[in-house]
Amino acid sequence: MAGASWTLPKPRMNGPPFFSRNQISTALHQMAILLELSGANMFRTRSYQNGSRLIGSLSQDLGELVASGELFGLKGIGKGLGSAISQAVGEGRWPEDWVSLHEDTPEGLIQMLGIPGVGPKKIKVLHDELGVMSVADLQEACVKNEVAPMKGFGAKSQQ
Repeated sequence: MAGASWTLPKPRMNGPPFFSRNQISTALHQMAILLELSGANMFRTRSYQNGSRLIGSLSQDLGELVASGELFGLKGIGKGLGSAISQAVGEGRWPEDWVSLHEDTPEGLIQMLGIPGVGPKKIKVLHDELGVMSVADLQEACVKNEVAPMKGFGAKSQQ
């Protein structure tokens, strides 16, 4: 899922539903990662992770679940997450906080997700403690031997 940048998909013109189950699941997965990168509450992050798995595994039609209100009855879909999904699927509009988080997350942090063994938690630490904003910044920090001494990292991480 790592790439140059992440964007929220554009809505279908002939909705509702404006977004598919897979699009919503992917958006929730990306939101969980972006929330983790931003240092959001771990319970909020986890709710997006769980929501992504749940929506991705649904056999029912997501548009029908939203239209009938049954989405809110699914275990793991709370009021906030259910409202956000309903807004996207039913109205074709992503919640503003989702859009802002996508826009405000530096592209370089998302690119670093493509490095094996470097996940959102490590990227956040590298960003917060060393000011790492890109793969190039990370390479420079490794050359300067700034990564290995950090808690949670080591010589192997720095390679």
